[in-house]
Amino acid sequence: MDERQMRYFVALYEEQSITKAARRVHVVQPAVSQQIRKVEADFNVKLFDRTSSGVIPNAIARRLYPLCIKTLDNIEAVRQSLREHSGVSAETLTVGVQSSVTQAVMGSVLLDFNAASPDVNIQLREGYSANLIEWLIEGVIDFAILSMNEVDRRLKYEPIAVEPLIVVMSKNTEHRSATIGGADIDRFHIITPARGNQLRSLIDAEFSRVGLTYRPSMEVDSMATVFQVISRPGWATLMPLCAFPNDARRHDLRSYRLVEPEISRMLVVATLPNRAVSDAARPLIDLLREAVAAAQRTVGQA
Repeated sequence: MDERQMRYFVALYEEQSITKAARRVHVVQPAVSQQIRKVEADFNVKLFDRTSSGVIPNAIARRLYPLCIKTLDNIEAVRQSLREHSGVSAETLTVGVQSSVTQAVMGSVLLDFNAASPDVNIQLREGYSANLIEWLIEGVIDFAILSMNEVDRRLKYEPIAVEPLIVVMSKNTEHRSATIGGADIDRFHIITPARGNQLRSLIDAEFSRVGLTYRPSMEVDSMATVFQVISRPGWATLMPLCAFPNDARRHDLRSYRLVEPEISRMLVVATLPNRAVSDAARPLIDLLREAVAAAQRTVGQA
């Protein structure tokens, strides 16, 4: 499996779409399909399940993915070393970010960071907390930005910000106050993450703590699907502040502060105990901290 095939594989693994993967690596769709099928034929394995909704990685692909990421990172490290010896200095930061954090703030944070530190190359890997912790342990990423619901003793943590959970619904859903109490949640059709999801566990625990119950109308982990559902009047969801989109979808939605209970989670930088965050990464972390603070001031605004 050569470097090009690894890059096509990683793109397809992360995008789960031939079209999006081809666009990402700047080739036509058949080029991606042919190279992936060649790898599968050469090694007599199947890496993806082709379905009507996308291209889904199977168990073999999930084991292969971190190895390809690590190999590609090592290749980039070799190139960086060569650049340094040639007098062209550049530093690469490989950052893992929890999926919900990327919805609203990471785009502007990355642009601001690039403007301030143009010589630093950022490689952003998006995933769930379990993915990020696994990638940290395997050395795939330098550090991770995630919510700390549970402490993994293999890692060390640095707090970034306390992020509130908010209620989000269509602007066409009738509600006159800037806040929504937990006791009033069942006035709406509530969509939540499925049981077993860390965010769902946090919501359930906090409602139970104040003696409240609620009944979800749907349980869905996919944020894309959640946004489709809550665009309909009468539907609402509880989500972390940083999951509230900062794009065209925002014009059709409104956010409200959740009260009684107020629920929040801690965003942290996670690293291995023997590995410190580099000086080059500090401005990125500071920008993220500022972005979360700024996002909190927008809750409840039209």
